[in-house]
Amino acid sequence: MALSRYAYIALDDYTLEELRREYHSLGPKGRIRLLQRLAPNGNLHEKVRQLAVEDRNAVVRQWFAREVDDLYRDQIERLKNDPDELVRACLFEGPALAPTSVLNPETAWLAWFKEATHIQRLAMMRNRELPHKFIETVFDPEDTKLGIDMKVRAQFVFAILSNKRAVEATEWVQIWDDPYGIDQGRKEDKRHFATLWALAGKWPPDSGVPYHVYSNVSVDGETKVRAYSQCEDKFLRMAILENDVPELDERGRWAHGPSKVLKSGQKDGDEGCRELAFSKSPKRLEPTPVMNALAYGWAAALSICEMLVALVLLRSAATHSETVIYTLLVMIYVAVRLVENRLGLQIWQHALLSSQRHLRLLKLLRDPEYTPELRQTLEADGVEQSEDFRKTRIKLSIRSACLNLVGVATALYLVTTVVRGV
Repeated sequence: MALSRYAYIALDDYTLEELRREYHSLGPKGRIRLLQRLAPNGNLHEKVRQLAVEDRNAVVRQWFAREVDDLYRDQIERLKNDPDELVRACLFEGPALAPTSVLNPETAWLAWFKEATHIQRLAMMRNRELPHKFIETVFDPEDTKLGIDMKVRAQFVFAILSNKRAVEATEWVQIWDDPYGIDQGRKEDKRHFATLWALAGKWPPDSGVPYHVYSNVSVDGETKVRAYSQCEDKFLRMAILENDVPELDERGRWAHGPSKVLKSGQKDGDEGCRELAFSKSPKRLEPTPVMNALAYGWAAALSICEMLVALVLLRSAATHSETVIYTLLVMIYVAVRLVENRLGLQIWQHALLSSQRHLRLLKLLRDPEYTPELRQTLEADGVEQSEDFRKTRIKLSIRSACLNLVGVATALYLVTTVVRGV
């Protein structure tokens, strides 16, 4: 497969000059789209980066400062001293200027914070690489290292809450076995989000910080229940109940089953909280005998319709040959539907046995992921699946019995027709 014409390694004096002319022929949005196409991961050729740094339009420089990584020192300095204030601020949101001190990244971010202007600090709060410790420092109203008042600190908190990467755990597939890397990072996420909830509880309710943290930040079920039980403000408890972000389990991953705090909300002394908890609790429609009878009756009604159609078809035959053809068609239809019913029942049974086998293996191996909450959820799902299988078997049995009746009757009709023809 050939390289792209403007692939990083394929750029030479000829293609660079061609690219430069195309770049200058486009408008601001077109130049941004061109840069995005050249480097979807933010890595651009040195001369292409220089075009963007020196671009005459501030919108292009603004996008470049916020999105592109791996800038040279002179390019960073040029953006730091850009005549446009927003371009200078966007550099603080982008990955190029993020402190990368391995030993103590929090110290580096604090130093960066102190030398920044207010608008640059607001941009910094939206940086995707913002470390947990620094976020916790911002959220802590009792911390004095930042040297800011509560009003400004609240602005920074709300800016961080708009940073999805900073306040929400991401559920993704583990591709390789790394128990000391991936899972440890998830556990750190769980600890971090629980800390943010605890720090939010220190803020006065009228500041808006507790409400928005409780509404939008991922956290484990135990932390939610604990915060709910300690919260005296009705509207803050409702914010906890309204939190739709998936809860985290003990390993920092998205948990299975309904939110634990909804059970606490159903017992709340406030009527509004109780109504909200019940409205957000998953509802399972329990089938009544009447509903089951209607379901089985519908299966029987379909079968009766099939029998009537077969009868009308056979009665419509005008000649001996038509009668033979119609009876054969009906018998083929009956055979196909019987095979379909049998396969459907086998698939249901196989799925049920697989789920039961999986539960037994989890118990025997004592898998650490097999928590009491997960066990309760899986066992409830198993009971529901078994009940669905039982009902499906009854309905398919009704259909199969009626189809067999149609098949036998059609076969007798065929035999009678052949004998009469002879």
